[in-house]
Amino acid sequence: MKKGQKVLLGTVALGGALIGSTMIDQNNVHAATTAPTTNHSKTTLANAESQVSQTSQAASQASQNVTSAQAHLSATQSAVQNASQNISNANQQISQASQAINSATQSVSQASQAVSSAQQVANSANSAYQNASQAQASAQQDANSAQNAVSQASQQLSQANSTASSVQNTINSATSAATSAQSAISANSAAASQASAQMNSLGNESTLSQAASFAQQAANTASQAVNSAYSAMNSLEGAVNSANQACQSAADKYFAASEAYANALSGGNSQQIAAASAALSAADQAEAQATAKYNSLNKQHTQAESVYTTAARQYPALKKKAEQAQQTYDNYLDAKKRYDNAIKAMNAAQQQLTNANQQAAAARQALTTAQNDAKQAQAALTQAQQAATAAQNKLNAANQALSNAQQTKQQADNALNQAQQQLQNAQAALSNAQRQLQQAQQQLADAQAEQAYQQALAALQAAEANQPVANTGNTNSTINGANSTEYGSLNNGSNTTINLKTTTDNNGTQPVMTQVTLPTITKMKLPATGNTINHRGWGVLAVLGAGILASLGLNKRKQRRH
Repeated sequence: MKKGQKVLLGTVALGGALIGSTMIDQNNVHAATTAPTTNHSKTTLANAESQVSQTSQAASQASQNVTSAQAHLSATQSAVQNASQNISNANQQISQASQAINSATQSVSQASQAVSSAQQVANSANSAYQNASQAQASAQQDANSAQNAVSQASQQLSQANSTASSVQNTINSATSAATSAQSAISANSAAASQASAQMNSLGNESTLSQAASFAQQAANTASQAVNSAYSAMNSLEGAVNSANQACQSAADKYFAASEAYANALSGGNSQQIAAASAALSAADQAEAQATAKYNSLNKQHTQAESVYTTAARQYPALKKKAEQAQQTYDNYLDAKKRYDNAIKAMNAAQQQLTNANQQAAAARQALTTAQNDAKQAQAALTQAQQAATAAQNKLNAANQALSNAQQTKQQADNALNQAQQQLQNAQAALSNAQRQLQQAQQQLADAQAEQAYQQALAALQAAEANQPVANTGNTNSTINGANSTEYGSLNNGSNTTINLKTTTDNNGTQPVMTQVTLPTITKMKLPATGNTINHRGWGVLAVLGAGILASLGLNKRKQRRH
């Protein structure tokens, strides 16, 4: 149940009790002025007696209820006093929370100003850092460009030195070639001179050639004679051998004929002797012819052998003479060849010398150009290195400035973070104080609602007990605040108004009760006797309503506390 609902219900209950007690008082007057004055029948009298009896029982029960209500009233009055004390405590807590809010608000304002100042410093430091970063980037670009220029100049110098070195190698090679060519010219000139001298010592080439040819022809003729004589000798030697064999055969035939003739002479007849004699004579003639042929052929063989021996004896000298003449001519030809080769080599060396000298001259001119290029490249490199050094110094200064700006920026950021943290802490303290204020306002509203409820309940209980009830609470409990508006009121007559007002807290988010004016009830009566049973039900209903409200209020308080 909400605070406003609880107070309104308590007010309604209080109003019900007032209305009920008023009606009871009016019924009492009515009963005193309208008592019956006529006589009735016995039945009517019996009914009246029964009604009186019931009324008496009701009065007895009401007396017991009054006793019980008085006990309840005492407890409720204690609760009213406790609620008043709670209101006082809540007001004190609200005052303390308000002071804490004021202090926290001032701290938030100061922290906010510090954050604003730190933000300006941080912005300035960040701007300086950005400028330093741009300057560093520009210096870095200049340094890179200068370094690239150094690299290019160094590369050009390296190329110029390489060209000069290559040209120098060409000069060295050409000089070496010229030296070699000069040496070759000298050597070949000496060889040509030596060969020329040898040629001059040997004679004329044509004479030497003819002499060699004649000597070779003589040697060849002698060789042919030797070969012919040898062939004739070999041919006659075969004929001699054949003639010799024929002589042997003829001699053998003669010896056989001689033996046959001797045998015939010794034992043969004249015819046999004549035949043997004729055979012997023929054998002798054949032997003589064979011997003559052999002798002739043998003589021819001897003559051929003599010719062969003579020719063979003459041939080695002629052959040697031909060989000497040929060797002399060959030596001349060899010297001539060496002379020609030396002249050719000398001419080639002379051409090589000319080429080497020309190449060396061109290389020397190229070397001069390359050396000039190298000097220019060295000067460009020196200039580029100086520019690179200046750019590097500028970059170092920019790096130092960037480092300083970054350090300043970091310090400003740290100061800003610290100020923001202090602002957050102050805002947290303010939020905490506001929460404490809301809690205190809630406690005050609860205590005021509880007080109103307990006072309404006490009014009901006092009415039930026919006792006067005094206002023991704070009749004008106020929470200071602006924009107070009337939330609701219930007027039941003179001095019975409950005014409920609200105000908004400092955040403007939650309404809280700020003012309660409690009623002062001076007197409430219950009927003593009379025909008022039907009207007295209002008071009973009021007491029952108060009990229900009390139960609901206690349950709600238990729920809030738990």
